[in-house]
Amino acid sequence: MFIVLKHSIYGNYSFDYYGYFLEFRLDTYFDCNYEELCENFVKKFSLYGEEYMVSIALYQIFGKPVIVYLGVVTIISFLVTAIFGLSFYRGLLRFKWHPIMVVVSFFLAIIMTVIGPSVGKPSIGILGLFTLFSFFITALIGLSIHQRWLNIRFIWHPIMVIISFILAIIHGLLGILAFN
Repeated sequence: MFIVLKHSIYGNYSFDYYGYFLEFRLDTYFDCNYEELCENFVKKFSLYGEEYMVSIALYQIFGKPVIVYLGVVTIISFLVTAIFGLSFYRGLLRFKWHPIMVVVSFFLAIIMTVIGPSVGKPSIGILGLFTLFSFFITALIGLSIHQRWLNIRFIWHPIMVIISFILAIIHGLLGILAFN
């Protein structure tokens, strides 16, 4: 991370910020001395640790935070995973696509789990962890049925999928309502 300060001929300062994940240029010129500018920059634009996660999670796109859109993409990913599993069960699709979508869905869910708690909504976060855990149990049941590790009837996998989706829908609705 580094900052490029620019001094204009009129005695004002501006700066460019170059970070690990973020680059921006502030074209507004400040009427202050060098020390005041550095102090204001540190106060307003420090993006370390939790503050950085909050800035990502709450970044507004069309009036809604990124975390809401990421949640919608995650639930759609899990829905596509269920559709691929059902398509395999009906003989319309090869099985390899279902596990690929499981991995993609869990990757998105883990990103949500990392970014989500920084928002400061603990009840929604706990429900999100229960949802992730239920999807994880669902995946383990499906894997144990497919690999024949345990003698579990197949009906338990779709039942757990339905329970997980109910938890995910409740979690998503509460998350959307929290940001209205």
